[in-house]
Amino acid sequence: MINRRLIKAGLAGLLLLSGSTGKSAQDREVAMHIEFKTEGGIAHFPGLTKPIIIDSRQLSESEAAELNRCVEAARFFALPAQMGKPAPGAADYYRYTITIEANGQRHTVQITEPMTDPKLRELLGFLKAQAKAQRAH
Repeated sequence: MINRRLIKAGLAGLLLLSGSTGKSAQDREVAMHIEFKTEGGIAHFPGLTKPIIIDSRQLSESEAAELNRCVEAARFFALPAQMGKPAPGAADYYRYTITIEANGQRHTVQITEPMTDPKLRELLGFLKAQAKAQRAH
């Protein structure tokens, strides 16, 4: 008969050697706390300017991975505090304020439409979809 304690100890040793801690992939991702605010537009509704809070630990594993990928691809923490300018004479443009806290860093970027950077547009698209889902609940 095989000793169960020896098997458990052997499995624990294998986990340590493989670098696995038993945490999910989401737990190993960088936890992010995001505040996302939208202002402006043709039909500006003050109630919609309330910031949306997104905590990556509350997202599904695939959503958290996608968020992490978008933030890294946009090089968010290297962006200047202000981005974009509305076209001369433009009215009703959107302005987004994104604050992200991760790995002991905190950075805020205010983006004014039109935004042409495709990687930053991808991040904005992800955040807008999350905001829409939160408001629907």
